[in-house]
Amino acid sequence: MSRDIRSARARLRGESDLGIGNFLWKALEVYPDNMRSIICARPFETAWGEVCRDLTLGDWGRLADSYARRYASIGVKPQDPIAVYCDQGPKCLLHFLALTRLGAIPALVNGRMDQSAAARYMHFVGVAGVFTDEARRAALQAEKDVQLGFIVVESDLRDATLGDARPYLHHATDTCLITHSSGTTGIPKAVQLRHSDFFYPIARSLETQRDPATQRAICALPASHNSAISAVAIAMMNGEELMLMSDLDGRSVLETIERHRQTAIVAFPQTYVDLLASEPERYDLSSMAMWINLGDAAHGRHIRRLTSFGTRWTGEAWTKGSRFIDGLGSSEMGSMLFSMIHSSDESVARCVGEPRPWVDAVILDAHGKALADSEPGMLAVKSPGLFAGYWNNTLLTGRSHRDGYFLTGDIAYRDELGRFHHLDRVPDAVMAKDGPIYTLLYEETIMDAVDAVVDCSVVAIETEPGEVAVICLAVLAKGSRAEALRSDIDGALAARGLRSLDRLRIVTQQEMPVGVTGKVLKGQLRQLLHSELKCTQTASATSNAGATDAPAQATGVGAEQYSAAVRGEWRGDYSGSGVIDMGNMSCPIGAPAAAGGSGDGVSPSMMLVGAASGCFLVTLAATLRAHRIGVASIKLETEAIFRGSMPPELHAIIHRPSVIVPNSQATRLAAVHRCFDLAKAGCVATKAMGSVSFRVEGSAVVETV
Repeated sequence: MSRDIRSARARLRGESDLGIGNFLWKALEVYPDNMRSIICARPFETAWGEVCRDLTLGDWGRLADSYARRYASIGVKPQDPIAVYCDQGPKCLLHFLALTRLGAIPALVNGRMDQSAAARYMHFVGVAGVFTDEARRAALQAEKDVQLGFIVVESDLRDATLGDARPYLHHATDTCLITHSSGTTGIPKAVQLRHSDFFYPIARSLETQRDPATQRAICALPASHNSAISAVAIAMMNGEELMLMSDLDGRSVLETIERHRQTAIVAFPQTYVDLLASEPERYDLSSMAMWINLGDAAHGRHIRRLTSFGTRWTGEAWTKGSRFIDGLGSSEMGSMLFSMIHSSDESVARCVGEPRPWVDAVILDAHGKALADSEPGMLAVKSPGLFAGYWNNTLLTGRSHRDGYFLTGDIAYRDELGRFHHLDRVPDAVMAKDGPIYTLLYEETIMDAVDAVVDCSVVAIETEPGEVAVICLAVLAKGSRAEALRSDIDGALAARGLRSLDRLRIVTQQEMPVGVTGKVLKGQLRQLLHSELKCTQTASATSNAGATDAPAQATGVGAEQYSAAVRGEWRGDYSGSGVIDMGNMSCPIGAPAAAGGSGDGVSPSMMLVGAASGCFLVTLAATLRAHRIGVASIKLETEAIFRGSMPPELHAIIHRPSVIVPNSQATRLAAVHRCFDLAKAGCVATKAMGSVSFRVEGSAVVETV
């Protein structure tokens, strides 16, 4: 580190009003304008046509001031919440800097969020306006019953006059940023971050010796997430170069490391999973010294593989193998509140380390009582850098705190060395008769012991009080075979004292339902699998009922299980007719005339086809939603092919879905066709009718106005 940078850092430490709302302008007071700063992995174009990539600190100041003047001319005022809803990348940062220049409150919205969900979220926030692109503007304007203020795009700002953008003087308690949670438990929550509080951990970086690896780092975080803003602020404050990525997939990250020889990266776990699935050994990663993981704790196997690349600084010399810094965090925590340094020589799975010096962390039971070491419970933290609460939701803010501590939503325990170990998320853990089931422990065990599994997601579903089904969705390595996989997994689980799986499903990475930040949506996964379990149980009960006339009787099933009673009556022989009574619907039935029957009513075989058609349609709708594909309409024609007579045998079913997507989704047509295959594979009816051939012949077109 040069003497000039040390001097600049010392001056910044003395700035009492330094915070998240003015860090760029404070950095410009102590660093030269031409210092390389936040550079872009992919060029972007400004509203007035300037193409930007390798930007200096002065460039960011000039661009932010120009955008701030344009926002001022269209009426943006201090404390106005303004949504920024666009693709990931430097534009999110640029609009954040411009809006905070005016004292407005940027509400950054991940561009991957479905337009309808985004509109409802922004309406709840109460935004005074929205910056977006043309396609998203059209989608937002089509939404009803939402108020979003003005909606502007680049061309509107290009044509705007330059207003007065004198710097706003932020108070320590001013809200300077609204971001949203990942949405793994439902609708994303609006997280409120203040000028001084959010900046506290960033300011602490000015007091510590910087690792040489951070001098040239990559930010592969979603630019709309507050962790990306924090990474940018740390780089600017410490005179470091940070490459901001727009494409966060593993292959893009690998290509960037090889091309630009960066030495560190900060990312969410899903980027590392994707990176390791993209054959990293084929790339030159020798420059890498540090991998920083934010969000959920990483799997030990992933850590060991990543630290085998590159070299690291020991304080005296460079040695083989990089470091992996694992830090549990969330939007609400504001920053990485724990830190565990793993290396190729030493790694402890599920350990997120000790709290950082300014963090007070405890483990609480359900009543808020502090637990002793080694006892698992709710993780609770106090920190100056925590969020200020959920925007427009004081009730949820209150419920998320206990005795001044923020309940992070994690289950963890503290060991005798003061280190914390992450066991699971609160909504994902289930209490069975024989004890709690922590799904992350299952995932860690499987990943650690079974080489064929490159990623997995385990969910626990309560089928009735105290009875739990443990289901694993596993992604296999290329060339791996699934024959002995179940026994390998159950053996590994037994060795750790964990119960065997109830179900194992082999999936692709694309079949995992993920949120806008890449986290697996376990809540949605539980709902889908729970419904599937119910359907399977009902089908099994029906097949085991035999040819009796008596209806099935409910026998004390719990809320997580149900039975179905169906009554039937038939008059005459095969050419006769009958009726099926399903409680809230009765249906006349009869054998088809083409097969020697009366032709009256619906044939049971056609009822089966109808069930298959309805099941596929619902599964397709769920699959499209899981892949965040907006749909105008879905139409389905199903053809059934029968063979033989008295009774005819159902031979094949052909689904012909027709999906119409709005213009904003025009680039997703190929993804729609992939969803056809995924829906066929995931449809319960398809799996239940093992002897029937299923085929999908779908079409996808863009809606015309």
